[in-house]
Amino acid sequence: MNENSEKKWVPQSKNPPAKLKDAGASRFAMKGCAVYNAKSDAILLLPQGVALRDLLVQSLAGALERRAIQPVDCDGDAGALFSLAERFVRDYPDCCRAYAEDRGRTFFLKGWERTDEESAARIASVYEAFLEALRDHDHASNFSLIREIAPEGLRHVIACPGQAGDRGAREGVACPACGFSGLPHAPFSSPRNESEPQEACAPMEEVLTPGAKTIDLLCEMLGVTPARTIKTMFYVAEGAESSDRLVAVLIRGDRNVSGVKVARALGADRVRVADAQRMSAELGEVAGYCGPVGLPVSVCLIADESVRDCRDVVIGANKQDAHYRGACWGRDFETPAVHDLCLLEPSTPCPECGHALAQKTYRAVGEFGHASEADAGPKLVSRSQSGAVEYPAVWQGSIDLLNILFALEALSEPIS
Repeated sequence: MNENSEKKWVPQSKNPPAKLKDAGASRFAMKGCAVYNAKSDAILLLPQGVALRDLLVQSLAGALERRAIQPVDCDGDAGALFSLAERFVRDYPDCCRAYAEDRGRTFFLKGWERTDEESAARIASVYEAFLEALRDHDHASNFSLIREIAPEGLRHVIACPGQAGDRGAREGVACPACGFSGLPHAPFSSPRNESEPQEACAPMEEVLTPGAKTIDLLCEMLGVTPARTIKTMFYVAEGAESSDRLVAVLIRGDRNVSGVKVARALGADRVRVADAQRMSAELGEVAGYCGPVGLPVSVCLIADESVRDCRDVVIGANKQDAHYRGACWGRDFETPAVHDLCLLEPSTPCPECGHALAQKTYRAVGEFGHASEADAGPKLVSRSQSGAVEYPAVWQGSIDLLNILFALEALSEPIS
């Protein structure tokens, strides 16, 4: 041990810091890399922790630069970063459209591309750089790139298995059969319903279902499974051209609706569940018995992919104590718009293999997505003798450097 290393302050401890819920951060502190200030809920790095962070920064910066994501220092000024990008893109559009800024405890990244597909590919290259930076660690394979739908578009999250109380903890799902990892609003591709020839379907008939206001009660009364029913859920869109319009969402009875996906499908900032007063004013007293047949024209009707091509299903009749049995898509009802609107939760079939998903907690260490209009800034354009090229697809995100170190500590011991 040299003279300088002997002077490093490394106060190791056998006991975890009181009140610190993050097990990885606790082990990081117990090794003498940091101390925890319970009053401010702050983790303060000691010399050994600073050295580990600096090594991670060096490795990550090199891996990013090898993928044409240029290191810059704009002192956290977004306007200065755009000016820098504009200057480079004007002369070097093929290699300088993405930048990474070391902000001490995080890496901030931003880039400009021609299409959303190019943005997604660039974010994938960030993930590749992340894995390269951790290539010497035994637990790098525990990290994955998870996608989810956000109001502004597709979001990408770098995450590993975690626990409640971890820094960046996110509740999600996982498939015990194929290893699929997902968050509640992850893209979900429903298989097309197996359809019979339309003429083979029995005529739709109204049946009395007194008191059957829930899927469970309805299935018990009619002797059907939830998969043979269609739920109609009502929302109100906010911040869109159709703002304050009542929206009816159809989804299979064994699944639930993602409000985030509904907002994205409608181009709204957000949606809220319609309250009883609004429902009563537009539909009458038919809560629990609503369906797609006979809705007022003022209601916007959209469907989840699980509903398209369904045959012989039970739907609400928009009458007290009544449903329709034998309803068929295309004959009895249809919607002009079909989207992925499914919420991923335990028991939802896995998008990859169909096995029932299970609850899973993740630790998110990086997050990337489309920049908002405010964050995107002015349009980035490169000009040359061949003409002007615009880069309207702006992405940005950050990597939490400390959380990576905490995650590696936590992964060194099995997480249940």
